[in-house]
Amino acid sequence: MINENLYSLTIGDHIALDMLNTVSYLDGRIVDYWRSSQNVIRWLVNIAGIDIAPTRSFSDQELFNDAIELREVIRTLVEQRKAGCNLDFTKLSLFLSGASSYLAITKSSNNFMLQRRYRSDSTIEVLSPLAEAAADLLINLDVNLLKRCCGLNCILWFYDRSKSHRRRWCSMDVCGNRHKVSRYRGHI
Repeated sequence: MINENLYSLTIGDHIALDMLNTVSYLDGRIVDYWRSSQNVIRWLVNIAGIDIAPTRSFSDQELFNDAIELREVIRTLVEQRKAGCNLDFTKLSLFLSGASSYLAITKSSNNFMLQRRYRSDSTIEVLSPLAEAAADLLINLDVNLLKRCCGLNCILWFYDRSKSHRRRWCSMDVCGNRHKVSRYRGHI
């Protein structure tokens, strides 16, 4: 049984990396926490903060398929960027080109704020904020701070915002502790 709370890991320190981390290595096997459209919708709403209109012109299955495709496009680009390869943004650009957003003025207490809102008439529009986040990660952020966990068999990604930029683990409580225990027992 897969722990439902694990699909919501937010250790990446960037929403595009948190999206990649919906696939992890657990108990000796690769686990995809997006096993259904409902998993994807819960993640989009609760973790990514994307408002999905209850009345929409696409099916949950279409959203599931496109979310999986976008996640794998981002994964490929992140791995290529980290390896110093040339990047082909064609597929990501399809998700970016479908964005339809506008600025809304909202009121919180006595303050007015501008908030970007996205239309959700298509799956591409729903997923476009994630595509924008991925584009920002790939283009604007320091590739040296984009890291994969050093834990044995761990496949999780994070953006190292630590002061010394020496973060090695997705989580000190999990992979970092496993490393300490292995070293103490003389396994490494």
